[in-house]
Amino acid sequence: MKKYAQIQYQGLNLLDEVGTVEIAIDYELGIVHVYDTQQIVAPEYDFQMKNYRLTDSFYKMAAIIRQKNFLSRAEQATLEQWVEKSTWYFYGITPVIKRYAKSTMTTEPMGTSKYKDEFYTKYIERLI
Repeated sequence: MKKYAQIQYQGLNLLDEVGTVEIAIDYELGIVHVYDTQQIVAPEYDFQMKNYRLTDSFYKMAAIIRQKNFLSRAEQATLEQWVEKSTWYFYGITPVIKRYAKSTMTTEPMGTSKYKDEFYTKYIERLI
């Protein structure tokens, strides 16, 4: 069974309401799972790029979790380098997961994704 570092982050959604984001970090694979059903740090659609992009709220959250003691080995990299070297999965209100890796955002349907072995089971079960 894999071990995850789990933390919570509170922030404001689009309606300026405080909400909670759950984060699970898999150190072995370099994967960060973000469960955000309140649209606090979720990627937003950029109509010019015709794809999703990371938001300012996401970078605020990433800066905070990067500073935690259990991430001390990441301190040598800049925030952007740390974000880029990790794979990020965003679990929201739909059964489509957004995957950010190597500066590329993709959407992954839960049932047919080639990355389903990397998904965090706890968050998948909540979406079903």
